[in-house]
Amino acid sequence: MFIATAIILIILIIVTGILVVPFHIYLNIYNTGFKITGTFRLTWMKIKLIQREIPPEKQAPKKENERENKFEISSIPKILSLLVESWPYLERVFNSFLKSTSFEIFSLNLILGLGDPADTAMVSGYFWAASSLLNLIPNAYISLEPDFLNEKIEADATLKIKIRLFWIVVELIRAFTKKPVRALLKELRETRG
Repeated sequence: MFIATAIILIILIIVTGILVVPFHIYLNIYNTGFKITGTFRLTWMKIKLIQREIPPEKQAPKKENERENKFEISSIPKILSLLVESWPYLERVFNSFLKSTSFEIFSLNLILGLGDPADTAMVSGYFWAASSLLNLIPNAYISLEPDFLNEKIEADATLKIKIRLFWIVVELIRAFTKKPVRALLKELRETRG
């Protein structure tokens, strides 16, 4: 009896830890010319759970005997009507997601050259006007370096997000108890194949 109680208590502590301790999402993207590279990392309590390179390594080719999913356009009106019916419940999930998410860092460094110095200066001015407003947001850093001689676009973007799952899971469970949401999920599952 004592061992079963201890196991249940340990499971509850682990589940509570997963729901309360935030997950950190790191996304770094670099653009040089037409080549986009970067990394994606998901950590929890400084433990790296997922790390992927962007673009991913070459994937294995599909086997011939695998069936392909066919999407039927005739199911779109039914999905849209179910989405409208379930929107009040999904809106609560979306709001809880926004409340549980906080941006730690958003950084964008852009090098822009349009080939014509006048066009580059005009676009740079518009960008600097917009970025001055966006830089008022805490932890947002946006900068542009114009290149008046060359035609190029290079970018370096970094995004760090912290997400706590507790309220998201609570609202998801609350939404799954409603019939329109379950019907929407059933219809989406059937259209996927």
